[in-house]
Order: sequence, then structure tokens, then C-alpha cells
Amino acid sequence: RRACDTAMAAYGGEWVLETAHTLYLVRDTPMFDAAVAERTAQILLGVYPKLVYKDYLDWVLAGRTHYSDSLTDYGSSKLYAAVQELAQISGHAGLDQLEADLKPYTVTASGNFPFWNFDAMIHRRGGGGEGEHYFS
Repeated sequence: RRACDTAMAAYGGEWVLETAHTLYLVRDTPMFDAAVAERTAQILLGVYPKLVYKDYLDWVLAGRTHYSDSLTDYGSSKLYAAVQELAQISGHAGLDQLEADLKPYTVTASGNFPFWNFDAMIHRRGGGGEGEHYFS
């Protein structure tokens, strides 16, 4: 069985979050690459709203051992800073919405989302008035 980085880095999160921060640091230099900023924004928007429910990183995927103390505030602690910095430099409208949703903990993507890198699927119906269902 392949090793899973979900608990430590949330589906490549360390790479994505550090790339966003680095892009923010070099935003006014010749090293800034708009194409990399756009691709990083696409990854953030395509993956992380599905892994984070309200402020929690999906517990079933992450397990109980590694970095379990950061699972309960993953959205507001780790993800928010990267989204905020990248939103300032990329101009991607979706990032502004994700940033607005992360602090009041309203990220509740609904659907069935496969994640092939760690052989898992998230199935969730959230945000509805009839009660929320959360499965992985």
C-alpha cells in the first residue's frame, strides 16, 4: 500500500501552500511567474474545498496520528494564509470566495470526489437546511 501524505500535508498541501507563500514573497520581482500562480490557484480551488469541511481536514482520510492537533483548524490556520496571499497576487475570483468562506467556516462542498493519490473518495452533502451529512 502506498504511503499517504494526507495527515501531514493534505494531498500535497505543503507543496501548494509553500508555493503560494513563495509567489507572494517574489510578487514584485522578475522571479514571479503568473502561470505558476494560476496553476497553484487552480489546485487550491479544485482540491482543498473538498478536503476541508467547515474548518476541519477530513478526519477519515487523515487518520488519528500525524498532526492530529492541526486537523480541527486546518482551514483557518494552514489553508487561509495561502489562499489570502495568492488571492492578492493572482486576481482569481474563486480565491476571493474561498477566502471569504474559510474564516466563518462555511466551506461545505457537496458531491462525490475521488482522490486517486491516496485511494480515497469523499462523499458529502453539506450546506443544506435539512441537516448535513458527512461521509468519507
